[in-house]
Amino acid sequence: QAPQKQRKKDNDHAVVIRRWLGCWKEAPGMTSRFKHVIVFAAALLDLSQSQSITNGGTTAYAGADYVTGTTPTGVTIQFQPAVQLNAGGQVSFTASTAIFAADGALTASDYVFQDSGGSPVFSSVTISGSGTVVTFVLQTGNVITGVTTAVTIKSLISLPSPQTITFDVAATANIAQTGVTGFLIIASPTITLTSVDLGVATQPTGLQVVWTSPVAVANTQTITITANKPVFTAGITTGFTAAGTAVSAGSATFTYSTSSTVVTLTLTGGSVSVGQTLDISIPQAALALLPSTGLVTLTIAENGATVANAATGFGTIILASAVAGDPITFYNGTKSKFWIPMQPRFVPLLQTPEVHLLASALQGPEEDLQWFDRFLVTLPDGARVLEVGVRRQHLELNSNRSTRQRSFRQGGFQQLEVILGNDTNPLQVFKQGSFTVSGGSVTLAIAARHSYPPRFHGTPRTEYVHVQTESISFVLYGSHAGQEFPDNFSAQAKYVHMDLYCIEMVGEESFAGVLPEIWGIRHMSEEVRAMLLPPSQRRKEAACNGGANRE
Repeated sequence: QAPQKQRKKDNDHAVVIRRWLGCWKEAPGMTSRFKHVIVFAAALLDLSQSQSITNGGTTAYAGADYVTGTTPTGVTIQFQPAVQLNAGGQVSFTASTAIFAADGALTASDYVFQDSGGSPVFSSVTISGSGTVVTFVLQTGNVITGVTTAVTIKSLISLPSPQTITFDVAATANIAQTGVTGFLIIASPTITLTSVDLGVATQPTGLQVVWTSPVAVANTQTITITANKPVFTAGITTGFTAAGTAVSAGSATFTYSTSSTVVTLTLTGGSVSVGQTLDISIPQAALALLPSTGLVTLTIAENGATVANAATGFGTIILASAVAGDPITFYNGTKSKFWIPMQPRFVPLLQTPEVHLLASALQGPEEDLQWFDRFLVTLPDGARVLEVGVRRQHLELNSNRSTRQRSFRQGGFQQLEVILGNDTNPLQVFKQGSFTVSGGSVTLAIAARHSYPPRFHGTPRTEYVHVQTESISFVLYGSHAGQEFPDNFSAQAKYVHMDLYCIEMVGEESFAGVLPEIWGIRHMSEEVRAMLLPPSQRRKEAACNGGANRE
């Protein structure tokens, strides 16, 4: 037909389509061709009226915490389709980075699909895209409109590096929602304890905890820092400080309270938003004397949600059988001061089934002042394992600093002199590592760690030797004499000495030596009993006894 007539006819068809779509009934005499036009136009109209998924990407996170390396137990995504899904339809969830398990089919135990009224059954549920996409293909039933559907995916991997995870939610015949915020992965909190040492009954002077908030905290809501041991002092409300972007940008202010295991922050102004940092300093008044031995962890919760679980950094409290200073030993809460004789050179301090530990004394400027000079570790048959003392030529206060720095740069020991086995010369190269002797029954480790306050002048580094067997674990390290000479740096450096800390003991009733006798584990001999007396008193008593004998 002529173009003008064709256009008129097409317009007429359009009018008919608009009138009849949705409640179509075949008119008498309608041609097959015209019916095909109506069906095609209806399909086009359905696509053009597709609507966005509503409530898409409302997520819930389940896991021990939000820290990198944690494996979540589930991620729940809620959505409402604008167009109903029927058999053959698909729903997919795409994460911004791989958090789902390896590509492949999921079983019914790997997910939960909660739908009100549609009773959907799926022909397949699969992970694809290298762990970024989960797709549900509908077999029977439907996913209806106007009803919130919640999908929980349990097949997950450990959380990757700190970042915000977002999701795209797509469904057949619906316009997808993209870039919807899911949850924030954070780095492990930075925990810094300021303490002379980690020995039982030591009181730290400060504790700093810094982390990034993965959840929002509103006014009157709380943040808790919970320790697995009673390291806090109850009833402290002042002396705390708060910093970080939650304070500088969010204007967050807090009140504080403590129990023996929990520090509670209550938000009294401003807010804490997702992604903001908190830097909390806990004062000495809120820190208790260190309790029983073992690793101390801190768990941070915000508004009831655990954001960092059992975070480390506080340190490991060392057994109360420490031997330090001039010398003093603690065991089961009892403090004992003792003096070892200058001769013989090495005195048997501790004998266990696997190793024997002997010590020599460093004489101080006064008769009654001494420290440990060197330690010797042997096997029960007397075979030498190692000897360790301080490296004095590098530790004198007036020694050449450039010499110490050059030694460190070249990988040499700065503080300790370690002699292995029957060697006569000490190790020259400092190399952290561990090895075993005596068929694996004794493990030795040489290492260094940051310590504050510094145990040696000029460096916060502490070198140490760690010895471990089935029955005992102890650490040997050096220290200056700051406790005895707080205002005399020259004397502190001159009398640098060795210290001993026992980390753990098992079956100590079988131990022998000077220390078990002082601790009351073994019967105290007269020789050891004499070590509890200052040398000056022993000398005077000996003089008196000598005079009485002459009379």
